[in-house]
Amino acid sequence: MPQPDPFDTLLELEATLLQRGFEEGARSGELAGFAEGHALGTARGGAVGEELGFYCGAAEAVLLSRSAATGAAPGGDEAGDRVRRIASQIVALARAAELVNPPAAAASGDDASGGGSAPDDGGEAPSEPPVSGAGTDVFAVLQHVRAKFRLLAVLAKVPGLCFDPTLRRGEKERSF
Repeated sequence: MPQPDPFDTLLELEATLLQRGFEEGARSGELAGFAEGHALGTARGGAVGEELGFYCGAAEAVLLSRSAATGAAPGGDEAGDRVRRIASQIVALARAAELVNPPAAAASGDDASGGGSAPDDGGEAPSEPPVSGAGTDVFAVLQHVRAKFRLLAVLAKVPGLCFDPTLRRGEKERSF
C-alpha cells in the first residue's frame, strides 16, 4: 500500500483557502446584513407605521362622514359607493399589513410560491401585494395604500388631503 504524498494537500491548498474564505465572508456578510437591516428597520419602521396609520385613520374618517351624510344608506349614489369601497379597502389594507420581519426562509426567497406577481384581470393591472405572510413587502403595501389614498382624495373631492411627515414634528419645535 503506497504512502499518501504529503504534497497532495499543497496542490489543493489554494482552492481550500478560497472556499474557506468564501464561507467565512458569507457568514460575516449575513451577520452584517442583519445588523444593518435591524438598524434601518428601527429608524424607518416608526415612520412607515405612522404613515399607514394616517391613511387608515383618514379613510375611516371619510367612511364615517359619508355614512353620516347619507344616513348609512348605501346604493343611493354610485360615486358615494365607490368612495366608501375605496376607503374600506384602504382601512383593510392598512390594518392587515404585517409590520414585522418575515421568517428567515421567506426573506431569503426559499418560499415555494415562485416569487413573481402575476397580473390579474387579463394583465391590465398588477396584482395587489401580499399584506401578510411570507411574501410580505411592507413598502409595496405602502405604495398600494398611497395609490388608493390618492384616488380616495380625488373621489371624495378633498385634493389637499395627503400625508405630510413634517407636521408630526411640530411638537418638537415648541419653545416651552
